Amino acid sequence: MLGLDPRSLLLAQRQQGDKFNLLQFIRKQTELCRVLVRKTDFPWVKRYAALVRPNPAAQQEGTAGYELALNFNGVPFELIPRAASEMPGKARYQLLSVNEPEQRRNPCRRLVVEKGGRWELTPHGISLLDLLAYQPDAPRP
Repeated sequence: MLGLDPRSLLLAQRQQGDKFNLLQFIRKQTELCRVLVRKTDFPWVKRYAALVRPNPAAQQEGTAGYELALNFNGVPFELIPRAASEMPGKARYQLLSVNEPEQRRNPCRRLVVEKGGRWELTPHGISLLDLLAYQPDAPRP
């Protein structure tokens, strides 16, 4: 969780006292973007299972990938399993949306860029997703 702002975390903890909940703090991160990842089994999903939101379609049809909400540092704070019927196209990663005001406030990681009126993942963004979806025991192509 190196991508969390320690100042914000400590201020929230101080303000809320005994009512502070780290999971709720993480879930309330400001969204930079949403991305579809066409992969079903990667360490982040297992390690941070508390951040996975249920999706009836994926429960019925099976999970074909995940929708990730990322903060400006690229930390996924919400993961939604998606069924194949909810995942258009065949791309490994698909940028769904960008919070433009958040991108203007925090452009430092350069995860997304606007080109010709369209937002797309940068090489930094793709590299981050590759790291998040990395499968250490998977055979290499």
